[in-house]
Amino acid sequence: MAAYLSEEFHRSWNRLLQDAELATNYAATYQLNLSAPVPNPLLGALLPSSLYLRLISLLDEALAEYIDLKELKMPAKHKQDLYHRIKFLSENNLLTNANDLQELREKRKLLAHDANRNATWQELAKAFDITEQALQHLVFVGARPGYEFYAEKCPAKESTNPGGAFSFDYSHSLKTKVDRKLSR
Repeated sequence: MAAYLSEEFHRSWNRLLQDAELATNYAATYQLNLSAPVPNPLLGALLPSSLYLRLISLLDEALAEYIDLKELKMPAKHKQDLYHRIKFLSENNLLTNANDLQELREKRKLLAHDANRNATWQELAKAFDITEQALQHLVFVGARPGYEFYAEKCPAKESTNPGGAFSFDYSHSLKTKVDRKLSR
């Protein structure tokens, strides 16, 4: 990681990656109950949109931080917004995927201002790939860690349902995948 990467940004990026992995696997908890309904279509529509908004906001923060830390001076003609940060960094050959980033910014704008719009899981995955590529190019992040989702259902230690016959506790977590080649 680069020395200029703020600890707060690093925590925010990793938290977003973990939240996205948990959200992608939210339906797995339904599989713990054989009688449970199919995954919730409302969550399937809202989760990727919410994460998309967070992702592009974090990209905006990263580009602003990069400009500040490198002590770059944006011309007065450029507003202090994501569109102009992308444009400025691209004009200075500091971004290789500016057009893709502008498309992500435009999608975020549509999601934020049109209640009838949603992002899909596929759009979110593509947005993560494009954003990660830009952040890696700026040396803000390294390779994305791999995660393995884990969920379990256990009999509850104490019943939360007075008069009920059965109660269960549910838990879920992420494990970081370890590359077997590197762990020798």
